[in-house]
Amino acid sequence: MMKLRKNRIGQNIVRIWDASSETYDTQQGHGIQGGIEREVWENIFKRLLSQGRLEVKEGRTYALELRNQ
Repeated sequence: MMKLRKNRIGQNIVRIWDASSETYDTQQGHGIQGGIEREVWENIFKRLLSQGRLEVKEGRTYALELRNQ
């Protein structure tokens, strides 16, 4: 019974994620949506990088580390 229930829950999660996958990154907070937002983020990154408070780390993807100084 529990295994069947978990399977149904998993199937529902997959169905919901699949349904929203095409538009997921267009939602607020899931990517830069326009020129003004891009400019604001660029200014924040430039300021933090120039202060030595932000480090860009490269691996399989890029990661940003904010140093608390």
